Amino acid sequence: MEIKELVKDKLARHNNRKTRDRFRRIGLLLIPSAPEVVDELLDELEKEAELSEFFADQNFRPKLREAIILWLEALFTEKNDVAIEAFIDRQIEVGRKHADKQVNILYIHHGASILKRELNDRLRKNSKGKKGFLKSLQIIDELFDVVLSLVSISYIDFSKDTTTTTF
Repeated sequence: MEIKELVKDKLARHNNRKTRDRFRRIGLLLIPSAPEVVDELLDELEKEAELSEFFADQNFRPKLREAIILWLEALFTEKNDVAIEAFIDRQIEVGRKHADKQVNILYIHHGASILKRELNDRLRKNSKGKKGFLKSLQIIDELFDVVLSLVSISYIDFSKDTTTTTF
């Protein structure tokens, strides 16, 4: 099974009423804090010497901030089959853009861990009940696993500059 089909299958398994409802509630809790979450991410990434050339451009941070806020909002938006396909294609494009800019893939994963930490912290502060909190954490972790697999494979494929793809 190709990675794209594997991801579609995984996302489709979450496409049931109970999970969609939980996703909607997670989005209602987390989307309003997306600007704060992204600011935390960018503050930490800006300290990395290897990334300083990007942050030296005064237009970089505001553009990246807006792009990541929109990306986070898209993560927690309900998805039908068409939206799942667009979601997958967007993650593939994110990987290619990072490869094109020659951003070290470790920073992609580091950034994802910062985002997960910040989102999980906000979720913990706003959750009512341990069971719901743990299920929500699991959904966020699985979602980020899916995203990172797509972004990483796309990054690697694009970095190799091959004519074949694993999608």
